[in-house]
This record gives sequence, structure tokens and C-alpha cells, in this order.
Amino acid sequence: MSYVGSFLKKKNSYFDTDEEFWEAFLKEYKKDYQLDVNSLSTDGSNNKFGDLVERVQRGVPAEHRGQIWLSISDSLDAHLDVLYWQLLNEHCSYERAINQDLGRTFPEIPMFKTEEVRKQLYNIMKAYSIYDSEVGYCQGISFIAGLFLMQNMKEELAFTIFVRLMESYNLRTLFTPKMPGLMLLIYQFNAIFQTYIPALYFHFYRYNLSPMMYASQWFLTLFSYSFNVDLVFRIVDMILVEGPISVLLRFALVMLKRYEDELLSIEKFDSLMDFLKSDQFTKVNDVEQMVKEVIDLKKIVSDNRLEQLRLEHLEEIKKREPAQREMEQLRETMKLLRKENKEYINKIAENKKIQQALTDEIVLLKELVKDLQEDNEAVKMQVKDLRTIITQEEKIKDDDRLITLEEELQFLKDKLRATQVELCQSRMQYNELETAYHLEQERWKKSKRRLSRKIQLNEDKSKRTSYMIDPPSTPATPTSMKPIELPSITE
Repeated sequence: MSYVGSFLKKKNSYFDTDEEFWEAFLKEYKKDYQLDVNSLSTDGSNNKFGDLVERVQRGVPAEHRGQIWLSISDSLDAHLDVLYWQLLNEHCSYERAINQDLGRTFPEIPMFKTEEVRKQLYNIMKAYSIYDSEVGYCQGISFIAGLFLMQNMKEELAFTIFVRLMESYNLRTLFTPKMPGLMLLIYQFNAIFQTYIPALYFHFYRYNLSPMMYASQWFLTLFSYSFNVDLVFRIVDMILVEGPISVLLRFALVMLKRYEDELLSIEKFDSLMDFLKSDQFTKVNDVEQMVKEVIDLKKIVSDNRLEQLRLEHLEEIKKREPAQREMEQLRETMKLLRKENKEYINKIAENKKIQQALTDEIVLLKELVKDLQEDNEAVKMQVKDLRTIITQEEKIKDDDRLITLEEELQFLKDKLRATQVELCQSRMQYNELETAYHLEQERWKKSKRRLSRKIQLNEDKSKRTSYMIDPPSTPATPTSMKPIELPSITE
């Protein structure tokens, strides 16, 4: 054990004032950077910080807060110092997101408007996103890192204590996929909130105001997003010696308890949310008085109660696992069906285009047949006239004119025969197009029936699912057309 270990085991009476205690503490901090404060028990209890907890609860010297934080969290790690600068040379996939959030981090504090501090905050976020790839970068964690830069720490030390807070104090579980730490914290908060301030709890419940809508932001940023930083510094003081869960829960409960009457008088969801974001609620002027109220709440938010709620939460998760797996499977099925539905819709749209093209072509062929019929009638009239002339001229067989008329008649017959052949070909082409149109229509109906059957099967499996897939409407089909009968022409 280090010299400071022995130092922290001394009785409170050894130091007349807290100032003497912190002065001696900082002297040992300068002598020995390996402060073993995490393994101490000074009063014979299970409290591993002993008298240090009471000293921190009473207050930490503001001018030495950064050094005290580094010491208590055991953050003077040379390995992380060196690793930090190495991480900055690596590629980071979150660079754009980090840059976008720099201007949103403590926008009202002047130091965070300077390029130097923004660069330091960017470096810390980039290095951590590479260091802990499971967490990566999430909105909110820049507020936590910014608290350490406010203590005039070097950026590599701010990175080190940030890593310690995320790992040793298990804050990273608030930001890992599915946020298990945040879910547990919200569950514990909700349970204690219900028993500690029942009237306000049911008032919030009446207006569908769940803790995820307001408390999650408090917990993810250690209250630094909305509340004044002098209060947040005291919250971090206590987190470093007591742990985050109990401290965060107690501060949240004390804040709600303080404004219970005002919140109970508000009877609209939007108005409740507005009040929880207002300066009246978030700007705390009597910080030390609030800290005392938080300390007194330790009896209600006890370690045994928190452990009991943690076990209950784990049991509930186990009970929900089969249903969650089933829901995941249903979501995957719905996803596949939506994909198939989209493909069928595209096919139907394509078939409609083909159908429309065939319809247009049939209309053109109808017009062509009509024109040919008119030509045929004209030719028939000419033939009739020629026959009349021929009849009249049959009696004059030796006349040269008769020969000419016969030649002309033969020419007209040939022309009529060619016209009939062309008309016959047009009728055949028309019939082929009509057959293709009916085949395409049958294929479309079969696709529609298959899609309807798949959607029906899915609806049976996902009764709890709110999504419904509507079968596409039956496209209008053109009126069937009969082949045109052309009259035959006899010689």
C-alpha cells in the first residue's frame, strides 16, 4: 500500500479542517501518482473510500478539482497517455458526426467556442471512438469529456479519466448497442420514483410522460446538457467516490421532489416537458443544499434496493427473450415480405406498361384493318363497275377495246388479290397480339393471387404487428376484342 493509503486511514480528528485534509491529500498526489484510493477501507465498513466519501460530499476545492478527480479515479496511466497520441493517427469513421456535434456541446460556455478547446474535444472523441469500437461515438458523451477540459486538464489526461469513467465506473453500458446500462437505470429510477413520489409518478403516467423522454438525457450527459455546471461538478465529485447509479438516481429524484407541486399543477404533456426544460427547473442556485438532500436520500436509494431491482430487471429480460426473439423473426419475415411485395409491385407496373403497349398496338391495328376494309370496298366497287363494262363489251369480242378492258380487269383482280393477302396478314398479326395480351393478363392474375396468399400467411403470424400489407388493386383490363371478319371477294 502507498503512503497515501496510510494517509487516508488516519482519523478525521487528525485534520482540524477540510482545507488541511485536501492540502495534505494534494501533497501526497504530487509525491505519488499511484494513489491506491480504490482499495481503501478506513472505517471498517464495506465503504472502500471511507472518510474520503464524507470529505467529497462536503465539497472539493474548485481550484484543485481536476487533480482530485484524476487521483480518486486512478487516471494517471502512462500507457493510456501514450496510446492516446497513437490513436489520433488512425482513421476514424465518426469524424463527420463528431465535428457536427462540437458546436452543440456547451454552446453557452465561451471556452467551447474557441478553436483550441474544440480541437481538444474532437481529439478525445476521435481517440475514444477508435479505442472502444463497440461504443464508437454517441451523442452526449462529448458533454462528459467536456467536463474534464473545464478543469484545465491536458487533453491526454482528460482522455484517460474519460476512459476510466467509461470502463471502471461502467458508464459505457449506457452507450453500447441496445443501451443495457441505460435500460437498467431507467428501470431502477421508475421503480423508486413510483414509491418515493407516487402522486407525481401517476401524474406523469396519466399524461404518458415516461422517464425515457426526460431522464435518459440527464443520465447520458450526467445532467450536463441542461443543468448548471457547478451542480454537475458536484455530481461528478460524488460519482467518483460512490459510483454513478446511486448518485444519478438520487439527484433525479431530488429534482422532481423539489418541484412536485408545480408539476402536479400542469395538466398537459407539452407543458410538462417544457417545464422540465425550463430555467426554473434546470438552474439550481442552492447547489450545496441539494447535495445534502441527495445524501439524505441514500436510505431510500440503498445498495440493497438497487441490487434487488437489478435482479428483477434481469428476470424480466429473461421472460421477454422468447417474445423478443419471435418479434425479431416476425420483423425479418415482414422485411422479406415487403421486399417481395416491392418486387411484385415493380413487376405489376412493368406488366401494366407492356399491357398498355399491347393495347396501343391493337388500337393501331384496328385502325389499319378499318382502312384496309375501306380500300377493299372501293376495290369491290371498281370491280363491279368493270364487270358491268365487260358485260356490255362481251358482244364485241373482236374489238381492241375489249382486250384492253380485259387486261385492265386482270390488273384490278391482281390488285384485289394482293389487297386481300395483305388484309389476311394483318388479321393474323392482330390475332397474335390479342393472344399475347391474354397470356400476359393471365400471368398478371397469377402473380396477384400468389402475392395475396403470401400476405395472408404473414397476417396470421404477426397479429401483434401493426403493419398491414395491402394487396395491389386489380388493374383495369381492356375490353376483349373479336377478330374482324372480312368479306370474301369472288372473281
